[in-house]
Amino acid sequence: MNARHQIFSQADRWLDLCIPASTALLLTGQPLTAYSVIGFWLAARLSLQCIKQRIYLLLLCIALTSMGTMVLERGSVPSDPNDLLIIALAFAAGVHRPVQRWHVSLIQISLCLLPIAIAAYLKSPGTLLQFPDINVNRLSFLIGLLISVTWGLAEISTTSRSRLAWLAWMSVALPLTLLSGSRAPLVLPALAIIISKLIAQTRARRTTGSEVVQLPWKNTIATLALITVLSAGATQLWYHYASDSGINRVSDTWRTHTALCWAKQPFRQGEAWLGLGHVNNIRKRCDSDSLPIMQSAIDNSTLTEQQRNIAGRAAEKGLPHAHNSYVQILAETGIVGLGAVLIAAIWIARMVQRPRLKQAMERTASDELALKVALPIVIYLAITGVTTSFHLFLPLNQILIGYLLAMFSARPVEKETSA
Repeated sequence: MNARHQIFSQADRWLDLCIPASTALLLTGQPLTAYSVIGFWLAARLSLQCIKQRIYLLLLCIALTSMGTMVLERGSVPSDPNDLLIIALAFAAGVHRPVQRWHVSLIQISLCLLPIAIAAYLKSPGTLLQFPDINVNRLSFLIGLLISVTWGLAEISTTSRSRLAWLAWMSVALPLTLLSGSRAPLVLPALAIIISKLIAQTRARRTTGSEVVQLPWKNTIATLALITVLSAGATQLWYHYASDSGINRVSDTWRTHTALCWAKQPFRQGEAWLGLGHVNNIRKRCDSDSLPIMQSAIDNSTLTEQQRNIAGRAAEKGLPHAHNSYVQILAETGIVGLGAVLIAAIWIARMVQRPRLKQAMERTASDELALKVALPIVIYLAITGVTTSFHLFLPLNQILIGYLLAMFSARPVEKETSA
């Protein structure tokens, strides 16, 4: 029995190396192999969960029957019913893991930066991080997520040397954010880290037997003002001084009006409660014929002839998704689906509130994991959801989203020996 336990323990310890391996395969143009590795990872993780609780056998069967969607190349399909299912199964795969195992898992996940950095080095100078099987937007999201993960590792480091080492490793991602050609992987993780630091620094002060939470309002207002100034400056730089500033302005105009168009569709079609489903014609209803501003944005911009032709073809088809995760979920699953996301957000807020109200000396290892690692990640996801439909297209990102959210359910150190 002890030998069997050791085998399962070693499998649990090293299994997450499949994630950087899958990243490397995806960047080298082998999507089928990459997603097969991810599929194996999910099945193996759920199998380990089955050893603890037999109910996970049902989830394992669901994962196996849905494996074709994950493994087979998605191509240009904008949305799929299994997008949210993959996230949910990955979350179940990470539920109630011990804190020590999460530390090892985070280290292995952070290694995804290595194949991205190597792929960037091997690309031609001056070209963006565009690959056949993972476009700039999906890769930018992944880089931003890895920055958040690596920051969390630096935060929970027990020595100044290890903290410095993780900050140095995080610096590897900084040139990658520039090569991605996107604002998101640099600005959004920075916002998430700042906001999470403000939340974590809130202290509970006991007065007359009750707890009053006092937020450092002066610091908060100063930080928000700084964020506003930096965001405005980055936007002006993006619009006026970037080499492709014209297409940037057109792209942002399209995204804003497309998101509004998608948000209106379930109400116009009388399907506000349950949405229009994943196989819908929203894209056709939000093309340049329905949104004349898409074509006018092209006509009134300073684009090259090549950019104008590409933008014109894209305007005729309409953007493939809402470029806003909340709007995407509302359009496809209605008020009920968006309400489910709200319930999940409330659960996360409660999981954060408990350790936040404790004094620093009273916090357990699982409290530190939730506040210093999981919180920046979930804030990054919440902010990114406003700018893009990050939960679509790429199973690798979907796996990471669900799996990392499971950190909020991590078991304290003292409970691992009794499991």
